Amino acid sequence: CWVCLGVFGLVLSDPLKSPGKLSMTTASSCSVCPLAGCGQSRQREEDRFDVFFCGDCRGIKVSKMALKQPYETFSSDVWTQKVCAAVELRSIYKTDVCIENDGTVWALNRDHVRVEWRDHPTGIRARSLRLLQYFVRKTAYFGELIKIEERHRLFAYTLVSNELAAFVNYLEQSGFVERVSRMHLDLIVTAAGFDAVDGKGVTDSTTVFLSSTCWDLVDARAELASYLESHGFIVRMSDDPVRFEISESRQNSIKICINNVLASEVVVCLLDRRYGTPLSFGPYGGRSATHVEVDEADGANIPRLVFVRDRTLSDLDSIRATVKNGGKACDAPIYWINDEDAERMNEFALRLTKLSEKGNWRTPFKDVVELKKLVLKQLRDLQHASGK
Repeated sequence: CWVCLGVFGLVLSDPLKSPGKLSMTTASSCSVCPLAGCGQSRQREEDRFDVFFCGDCRGIKVSKMALKQPYETFSSDVWTQKVCAAVELRSIYKTDVCIENDGTVWALNRDHVRVEWRDHPTGIRARSLRLLQYFVRKTAYFGELIKIEERHRLFAYTLVSNELAAFVNYLEQSGFVERVSRMHLDLIVTAAGFDAVDGKGVTDSTTVFLSSTCWDLVDARAELASYLESHGFIVRMSDDPVRFEISESRQNSIKICINNVLASEVVVCLLDRRYGTPLSFGPYGGRSATHVEVDEADGANIPRLVFVRDRTLSDLDSIRATVKNGGKACDAPIYWINDEDAERMNEFALRLTKLSEKGNWRTPFKDVVELKKLVLKQLRDLQHASGK
């Protein structure tokens, strides 16, 4: 269709042959068209608009001036947004949609009030959520299977075929949809997905404090922080000045850490090879910064999520078995935890076990790839439980 071809900057000769009459134009290659079922483009003239009737272009009215030479007024990216916005607006109001000379996209709602569509999403998260909104509109009953079609990428405001899978994967990792097969993209919208569209768990950001030793986990912390922020969370971490609030420069570093913990809604604690350097002053003496942060979160009733490297857990089991048989923690056969940290790591793990009300005090992880998914899932579960 001419709207589709306009997106790609293709020009066919004399598209407006007979004013007031229905004309037929055949697309040169449907495979490059962003809309499904567009082998033939049917259009008619209506006042100052051309009205299209092919595939998902059906009911889209484009100003003759905007259609004739779209790139004189808009860039290709902007023109793509206008077309996608028109398709989305029509799916919402089930009526004709107009694209004006200046790029305004509008339609009349059921009350015959003009609605202008100015919100064009940018970024993976915003475009994925717009796609989710379409899936929710298409779902007639909870658990209904949605068969994914190539044209659905328009609702994520993209014309690139292979990007649709990326947006669906994002929604799946966020817990908003559930794939029914690894071979296909067909899916169902989860309860969390319906809540997200209703404004729960998406618009309200949750502040997360990352608590762990720093220099040995610098890559994991940076990767996890970036991943959580891409999913709408606010991250605080002591080794990044941009993500750390410092109210008074005269305060010592542990006090600043505690202030950031108390200003957060969830503490995510990571345990790996090291316990951390024990503090040597004040009421925190003998404990590492990570240990203090977890204790302070507990005292303030801030939820804690603890994730432990699987190799660390194996060493902790070995330490406990040695201690249970009358030996010392430092004598246990361990392969991952630093030898000098064996006793303190065991004490910290026992402390975390006592703090856990359910007994399952930790979640094991193999690598950062697995860690990111586990942390996101548990944070989403907390959001849904709290009604966010």
